[in-house]
Amino acid sequence: MEDEAKMTVQDPISTETPGDSLLFQPAESEPEIQEIQEIAGDSSDESQRPILTSFQKHSASTLGNQISLIYVNTPVPELIKRKIEVDFESFPVVSIGRSPENVVVIPDAGVSRNHAELERNGDRVILKDLQSSNGTYVYDGQEFQKVENTAEVGPNSLVKLGTGTILRIVAG
Repeated sequence: MEDEAKMTVQDPISTETPGDSLLFQPAESEPEIQEIQEIAGDSSDESQRPILTSFQKHSASTLGNQISLIYVNTPVPELIKRKIEVDFESFPVVSIGRSPENVVVIPDAGVSRNHAELERNGDRVILKDLQSSNGTYVYDGQEFQKVENTAEVGPNSLVKLGTGTILRIVAG
């Protein structure tokens, strides 16, 4: 019984090896996602809005100055599960796109040359779409929501760039 308790409190991100599956959310985060969906779905009660905002800030604040982007899906099969290290101290604004001038280069024809940016703003990490042709999306627990301008992202956020590339953001 003691071993079972230890297994449920372990952080699955820290125990995975690069070959392990990264497609599934840790079980302990599911209730938080459901709570966000319930709060976000009920916009008539303004008293619940600060709860959603404080959860988003808490999520992003656990990322720190170093994050990793992990390929979950891409037209280039060799890149799936590959990790890209990002350091906000070296690159305060992380450009993402198909062009080799970007900090993070995405080899996908469905991704614009200058597609999006990640920026640390205080204790938050902000994803900004740069008017990309095929859009930037963040997964809300049920479906990918289009980023019209900017969106706050946190640990385990799934980001879809264009039509075929999906990245997971994890603490570095």
